[in-house]
Amino acid sequence: MAAATPGTAGELWLILGGRFFHTSDGAHTFVASTPVDPVLRDMYFVSFGLGKAAPGGHVPTLYAFGVTKTFGGLWRSTDAGARWFRINDDAHQWGLRYRVITGDPRLFGRVYLATDGRGIFYGDPLPQPVRASTH
Repeated sequence: MAAATPGTAGELWLILGGRFFHTSDGAHTFVASTPVDPVLRDMYFVSFGLGKAAPGGHVPTLYAFGVTKTFGGLWRSTDAGARWFRINDDAHQWGLRYRVITGDPRLFGRVYLATDGRGIFYGDPLPQPVRASTH
C-alpha cells in the first residue's frame, strides 16, 4: 500500500512488511519510521491514509490500522510515525474488519473509515479542555 503526499513532489509513504517507509526525494532513498514507544514497535500496520497536517506541522497526518500480538486499533501520527495516538477504543472495534482508512485533506483530525459490512464512519477529535490561566 502506498500514498503520495498531495501537493508535494517526490514525497511518498508506503507500508512494506507491516512497517512504514517514507521518501521525500522521489524514491531514491526510503527511511523506515520507528515508533518511539517500545510497545508500538511490534505494531504491524495493515492499511493507512493521509490527512491534513496538524496546525503548524509540515508532514501529513498519518491514519492507520495496526495490530500487535495482543491488540489492534486505529492510530494517528502527526510526526511521520514517530509517535502514535490511538483514536478508537476497545468498545469501538467494528469487528476489526477495516477496508479503508484515510484522513480529510482539508480538515485536520477528521478520519474516514470504511468497514466490512458496517458502512463508512467518520470521526473528529474530541475538543481539548480549556485550562484556566493563572495570572
